[in-house]
Amino acid sequence: MVPVPAPARPFAVHPTSTRSYTMLRRLAVGGMGELLLARASGAGGVQKLVAIKRVRSEYASDPAFVAMFLNEARLSATLDHPNIVRTYDLVEESGVFAMVMEYLHGESLGRVLNAVSEAGGRVPLQHVLTVALGVAAGLHCAHERCGVDGRPLDIVHRDLSPGNVFITYEGGVKLLDFGIAKATSRTSITVGPTRKGKVPYMSPEQCVGADVDRRSDIFALGVVCWELCTGRRLFRGDNEFAIMNQVTTLDAPSPRSVVPELPEELAAILGKALQRDPAARFQTAMEMHDALEAFARGQGLLPSSAALGRYLTEICGCREAPSVEPTAEFVDVRGATLVVPGTTEPPRRRWSVVVALAAGAAAGAIAVAASTSTASSERAAPVPVEAAAAREASSPPVPVPVSAATPASVAPGIAPEPTVAPPPTEPVARTSPPRRSTARDRRAKRESPAPAKPTTPEKPVRGVDGLLPGG
Repeated sequence: MVPVPAPARPFAVHPTSTRSYTMLRRLAVGGMGELLLARASGAGGVQKLVAIKRVRSEYASDPAFVAMFLNEARLSATLDHPNIVRTYDLVEESGVFAMVMEYLHGESLGRVLNAVSEAGGRVPLQHVLTVALGVAAGLHCAHERCGVDGRPLDIVHRDLSPGNVFITYEGGVKLLDFGIAKATSRTSITVGPTRKGKVPYMSPEQCVGADVDRRSDIFALGVVCWELCTGRRLFRGDNEFAIMNQVTTLDAPSPRSVVPELPEELAAILGKALQRDPAARFQTAMEMHDALEAFARGQGLLPSSAALGRYLTEICGCREAPSVEPTAEFVDVRGATLVVPGTTEPPRRRWSVVVALAAGAAAGAIAVAASTSTASSERAAPVPVEAAAAREASSPPVPVPVSAATPASVAPGIAPEPTVAPPPTEPVARTSPPRRSTARDRRAKRESPAPAKPTTPEKPVRGVDGLLPGG
């Protein structure tokens, strides 16, 4: 018989780890939201700094602001690229949504331009190319992104400006803030003629409220690169209407009008990106990226993230890493920690499943052992019980002597009076060889009820093993 294995020790079922975000300090406040520094804690004591963007309390009940915020979260979650800030999580507490993002240690491109302008210089061409290539690559990723169903999302940033480009102290270039991005999908549609964004970086079609596509972001990238090369603002005016009038009616001047020593090839690339007619611009951000890359090779310039990081430290200094201790604003304040519980099955249900699996395994092992034993017994006795009984019943009966001896004086042909011998105390030995009982016989004997003891002697009957004594 096969031994029944002992039930296995129940395995440990670990629930999904609970996540918590502890607010540390406020980094910035915008028109509809605020940016906070937080400490994320997970399983095993893992901690890291993250940035949390959430809707300001005064706008948390405004459906339009909440819809715009959720639209940004949905779009940002689909974008995973080295030149786009990463979004880790979206949490909600008491109706207030918060987006957990990658924390970046560095400065915005707008801060760099201000520092360069104050110093009376210009950004070296090598670093201009590093920034422009990074932004173009991030834009192309967003423009080409498809949804889970494989359909293009047609994302357009619509708010590209130096304030939404970030440079880390390691030289990383990150594209920020898809808050007013336009996209078409089944879950979220931001449609048509709406004018959103920072006016000095809007495309002509965006200024007049026409529909926009990826070529609008290419125009904005051309404005950013023009200002990086010259250290001056491209479109300036007393008010937004004056600036929009310039954008829609005037061709952008060549950067060589400000910096004559700028290479003609680079001026031609920026001029193509700044065409008022979208059909005359680069049709994709990758097309502009490739043109800038070819120019860098031709000029012997090597874009370098490490060199850009060193330049950032020289121009803006290096801020210390933020403290992990919360400021007074977030000490012992209810709601300063967002806890996202893990999801798991109830413990009782888990144990019931484990016990049921163990019982099923034991029953299966017993059934296998019983079938193996039966098969072995049947191989030892190949003749079935029914066939043996039929064979013995058809054979002629063996006579049993009625007396111990026959008298010798009996005449031939005369039947003498038989002398009946007393019944023997022991059964007469069978003439047929004994048959070995099978497992089926033993099982039938165990399962059949025991016969009741007779009160009077019964007449012997023929059994399966031959004649009984006195038959």
